[in-house]
Amino acid sequence: MAKGGRRQEILYAAQALFSRYGYDRVSMRDIAESVGISVGNLTYYFGKKEYVMVAVLEQMDRQAEEEIVVPTSVAEVDQLLDWFARRFSQSVFFRCLP
Repeated sequence: MAKGGRRQEILYAAQALFSRYGYDRVSMRDIAESVGISVGNLTYYFGKKEYVMVAVLEQMDRQAEEEIVVPTSVAEVDQLLDWFARRFSQSVFFRCLP
């Protein structure tokens, strides 16, 4: 697999693990096992877990910018709010917010 493809695979796996268990409860070993690579290989791509998280957040930010639609009606506002609620309701990133 090309380096870019493997990196993306790692980011998807890490995002899923971080969303499900939270940053503190996910290890580099967990991420590596999820992708089927060694911890050393994961370290080659990202260095340490903090850099994996930064890359995940940057990817989420890019995705959010691509998906932004400015609503022009109340129905579109409702659809956007439903989308937001579905997308983030299962994420531990947002469960800790007041």
